[in-house]
Amino acid sequence: MLENLPSLLSLNLNRSMLSDDGCENFARLTNLESLNLDSCRICDEGLANLTGEFNSQISGEAVISY
Repeated sequence: MLENLPSLLSLNLNRSMLSDDGCENFARLTNLESLNLDSCRICDEGLANLTGEFNSQISGEAVISY
């Protein structure tokens, strides 16, 4: 589903069932500026992988909250 939203700027997944396995889908959202993952099931390793994907894909500064 996310591959159909490449222009998405902000995404709030607060209190969703998202886990480390679902983080790989965010690499396609190259215009994403804000991502809220508060109360999700993402561990430190998943977050590190997620921020690595954003750093390699996004030219500006992205905000990830958790």
